[in-house]
Amino acid sequence: MKKYNVVIMSLAEKDINEIFSYIANESIENANKVLEDFYKVFENLELYPFMFKEINKILVNKKDYRLIQVDNYLFFYKINTKNVYIMRIIHSKRNYNFLLN
Repeated sequence: MKKYNVVIMSLAEKDINEIFSYIANESIENANKVLEDFYKVFENLELYPFMFKEINKILVNKKDYRLIQVDNYLFFYKINTKNVYIMRIIHSKRNYNFLLN
């Protein structure tokens, strides 16, 4: 039974769409696999959002962000009493500090 609702914020939704489109240009099967992996992350966050580490606030100028890395993607999220907010999903080679500001 889920404990938290996962809310995908607009920038994260845009990230998902861009990632899917980029990968689908090469392989729709691979793009679908990445989406499946993303939804598994969301399911885990519904149950265990505190399982993943908080980001060092010196490295990222955002308070209370947590981070999950799945393959080459970094999921940045925040938690409140009932919700997990997916803020961004960014490829690990990108300058994510700049993208989070």
